[in-house]
Amino acid sequence: MLPTPQRLTLTCARVHPLGAPSNNADHDIVRYLLGDEDGKLHVLAVIRSMNGNVERLQIENLGVTNISSTLLYLERGLVFVGSQSSDSQFIQILDKPTRLSDEKKGDENDLIMSGQNLTYVHVLDEYKNLGPIVDFDVIPMSHNSYGVVNDSLASQCMAVTASGTEKDGSVRFIRNGTGFFEHASVELGGIKGMWALRKSFHDHDDAFLVQSYMGETRIFGVTIEDSGEEGSTSDWDGTSATLSEMQLPDFECENMTLYAGNVIVDTDSDLSLFLQITKRSIRLISLTRSQCVSNWSAQHGESFTIASANESGQIIVVSKGGKIEYLQIVRTDNNGLKIDLKGVAQIGKEVSCVNLNAFEESTDSIQKPAIKDVGTPMEIDYELSEGRSAPKSKIVVVGLWDETNLLVLSLDDASPLRTISRIQLNREVPGQQTCYTNVAQKMARSVCLVTLGSLGYCSDFTKGENDRKEAKNGVNMILIGLGNGVLISFVVNETQEGSWDFTSRREVSIGTRALNLVVFPKHSGTKGACVLATGDRPTIIYLSGGSVKSSKTSRLCYSNIHLSCDDEFENGAEPSIEKNAQLIVNVAAPFRASSLLDDSSNHSDDSYSLCLSDDTTMRIGMIDNIQKLHVTTHKLGMPPRKVAHDVKNRLLCVGCIDQNTSSLQYSNRAETNMGNCVRLFDDSTFEEIDRIDLDPYEMILSLICTQLKVTPNDDFTPETSTIKESEHVDASDSFDPYIILGTGYGFPEDDEPSRGRIIVLECNRDRSNNMFSRKVKKVAELQVRGGVFSICPFYDGSILASINSKTRLCRLVGQENNGVLDLKIVGAGHHGHILSLVVKSLSEEISNADNNTREQLAIVGDMVRSISVLKYYSEYQTLEEIARDFNQNWVTAVEMLTDNIYLGAENFNNIFALRRNPNSSSQEVRCRLDTIGVFHIGEMVNKFLKGSLVLPSHTAGNSGNISTFGQYLGDGNDGIRKMTPKLGSQTLFGTVDGTLGAIIGLDVNSSLFFMALQRSMAKIVKPVGYLKHGDYRSFRIPRGCQPSRGFIDGDFVESFAELDPAMMEAIVQEMNKEDKWYKVESNDNNRKNDAAKKELRPKLTVEEVLAMIEDMAMAH
Repeated sequence: MLPTPQRLTLTCARVHPLGAPSNNADHDIVRYLLGDEDGKLHVLAVIRSMNGNVERLQIENLGVTNISSTLLYLERGLVFVGSQSSDSQFIQILDKPTRLSDEKKGDENDLIMSGQNLTYVHVLDEYKNLGPIVDFDVIPMSHNSYGVVNDSLASQCMAVTASGTEKDGSVRFIRNGTGFFEHASVELGGIKGMWALRKSFHDHDDAFLVQSYMGETRIFGVTIEDSGEEGSTSDWDGTSATLSEMQLPDFECENMTLYAGNVIVDTDSDLSLFLQITKRSIRLISLTRSQCVSNWSAQHGESFTIASANESGQIIVVSKGGKIEYLQIVRTDNNGLKIDLKGVAQIGKEVSCVNLNAFEESTDSIQKPAIKDVGTPMEIDYELSEGRSAPKSKIVVVGLWDETNLLVLSLDDASPLRTISRIQLNREVPGQQTCYTNVAQKMARSVCLVTLGSLGYCSDFTKGENDRKEAKNGVNMILIGLGNGVLISFVVNETQEGSWDFTSRREVSIGTRALNLVVFPKHSGTKGACVLATGDRPTIIYLSGGSVKSSKTSRLCYSNIHLSCDDEFENGAEPSIEKNAQLIVNVAAPFRASSLLDDSSNHSDDSYSLCLSDDTTMRIGMIDNIQKLHVTTHKLGMPPRKVAHDVKNRLLCVGCIDQNTSSLQYSNRAETNMGNCVRLFDDSTFEEIDRIDLDPYEMILSLICTQLKVTPNDDFTPETSTIKESEHVDASDSFDPYIILGTGYGFPEDDEPSRGRIIVLECNRDRSNNMFSRKVKKVAELQVRGGVFSICPFYDGSILASINSKTRLCRLVGQENNGVLDLKIVGAGHHGHILSLVVKSLSEEISNADNNTREQLAIVGDMVRSISVLKYYSEYQTLEEIARDFNQNWVTAVEMLTDNIYLGAENFNNIFALRRNPNSSSQEVRCRLDTIGVFHIGEMVNKFLKGSLVLPSHTAGNSGNISTFGQYLGDGNDGIRKMTPKLGSQTLFGTVDGTLGAIIGLDVNSSLFFMALQRSMAKIVKPVGYLKHGDYRSFRIPRGCQPSRGFIDGDFVESFAELDPAMMEAIVQEMNKEDKWYKVESNDNNRKNDAAKKELRPKLTVEEVLAMIEDMAMAH
């Protein structure tokens, strides 16, 4: 027997013996790894004699990890630490102890080995886990600017969760999209185009940034400066990089540049060739020779309006009137270089955009001989990176101003600029309204040819031949940006006969302004090529999924870039809304400069770096990993209970349990009071601003941040607890932000809280109104008989509080000018519940002017009696129950979607939807809530909250300019159908297991479509372990089971895009066979006509199903 502290050992793993036998043949040692609930990792040595008897036990402390739920010893000291309460870890157990870093010395849990700052544990990697999500809130964000007052229900939000237990408690920020980390910015307005140039074609970094303006061109170069001092012993090498304006030899800066880029003609050509196209000429410049080696001017006094080129030396220039000229850089007889005209085409219409990027054909390295420095005026670094190739394009794509067509022209030597295809961009159905507002918005404003490679592919051309992946894994695509922010994409395939097919049309709306498409080419690392679409909602388009051998199951994904105008405020003043307004990116260019963007601690070597420009400012920075969600963790060192965000004061309020672990190391926690506290942090820097400690045995049960109205003392009658109600609500009434805390005293002898408090806190600043000088003080307090389990904002600046089995309405009473406030219970509350756990209302979505005409409703989630609907009668100042659910659901979370639709979750891992029938003629029906949906979610939901993690898009069907699902079904085969889901309410939910999900409302046609898709997939797709989808999602409770209804499994139907094409086709055929994926409006008089039209109606296609799924994927 080995004495241990009074701590529960949670996990155990046996350590595999090493190959070498023990020197002591008289003993056999078996080692086990033990993890306790403090996160400490121990090794237990069981010393046995040769006959198997245990002689003694020996235990040693190795270090501290996250609290483990499972331990798995792999080999050679590598251990996987699985955790349900924090991030899982992959650690290395060291042979010799190492000293803890300075950052960890302040953590008492890391002071191990008898007070010595030593540890045997080295963390190699961590795997994100949000669970358990105890509570969460949403932060309205305007491109990552946290302090902007914004409507969280109509804009993109960032979720903040209270996650973890014990010492691993943390606050997690979860945002959707891709973040842009700004390194530098300068006021430069009027930029029309930007291009990055390398000193040598095979260089890894860019050296010059070319900027085009109306009437001029400016060049900025990366300059390395040596600022080191003699005799310095620091690790800093004394060098710094700056981006300064400079001149390049023979580069024409007096005219506007239409294109600039590096070119390479063949293996023997100069590697420092630049191509510049202006309105008057095409110039081929050699940086090595410091001169223009070839020049081609516009003929007959013409001027170029649009130009495009690629790195192989192919050039397209367009003149007024639709004249297109195709040129190419070729070698002369004397081994020189010249720009040669290959073909001319006159299409007779003005051209809006043109592109001739080459599709990737092979990733084979081009072996380049080392080139010696020939002594140029500039110090050119000729360290070459082998493998950058420059394939030639076989086609050029042309967009027109006067038509909604896209022309595809051939670039073959036999018949250059021959039209080989015409792509129709407009979706119109005869006899129906055009889906766009005007003709100009249908025209292509930008187009690009690109081979998108999945971000999961390895595209490192420095690896060996066996590790190199073929280019066929990428997908050749045409991307077209329209004038209204709509992006259209096609998959491009070249047949064996030499013809071209353009299939798999996709159409999504990613903004409201014209798009400019910029290709980010792949480079060393694991990232493939992607495309940036500029506009009022900058978006990265990339390929996700697929495998090394095939890209058939790859998906086209979209990730918004979050830009921050300014997170620092002069003199600590509060930011203005105008200063943090949404940025519009006009021009962008990839710009990679390792010396200038040196942030290796936060970004990998293959991170994308770029330069952005709006109307007034140019910004240089890097974008983080392109993925769906990004999680930022802030450790608390104690378990959190509640979290709320104060938008006005930029505060994050976190209710915590201060366990004081160091003083309780050898005591029984169950018999010791753990003090509760409220910690207040700045929402951007996470600097702790203030802390409020509660009384002994007082627990935090609820926490919200809302705006309250102060009622004058003259209007409150203490004897009757009533308030003089005004006949009309004044929209000019003052509403001030407050932090409201609900508590309950958990004495050991009480089965439930016998008393509690509602505490009202206010954030104050000093006289200078400094944002960073904030203090929180208590302005009012209300003692109640019971625990305050839930608080929600209510109408006219009041709040509702659920206190044990009661629901009460409270108001702030007093004179705001003298600072004396009191929180009072108003009127008669509602009684009769078992335990009121949650109360919700729609007051924050309703304007004050509507309070006089709208029913003031709220719902209460009871622990046993499901959901009840309460109505507040202002003339009587009473709360009365008007309807309830008579099913016995043990509610854990509720949400009020509309006045008559409610969402609930219960403790058997199910969710359900209820509907009230206020217009029924029967009193019995009006008092009963009907169940309209049930679904087994598989995890216990802790909270529902209105909001969305994505920017709202008018593709969702709420815009009058974009037609909805049913408007494109048509009556015949004419026209191209465009089905778009129409979205309703959007609700986030958090679970005990760490899932953050979304529940989205759909219109009738969209729900019928996805229901049909779900049924067909359940029939065709064979489940793992033959567990039927319908059985798993059935609403299961101890007293019975019923099939799911009213809900669609979004994860399941979106997996359609990951299936192989044959299975996709089979599922779509099943949908057409069932023929229940749309709603047909009919009556008795024309049913025969409807039946005839049904036979002529086009069948559903795989492309249409994929388009619907992609639209839904962008909505969450």
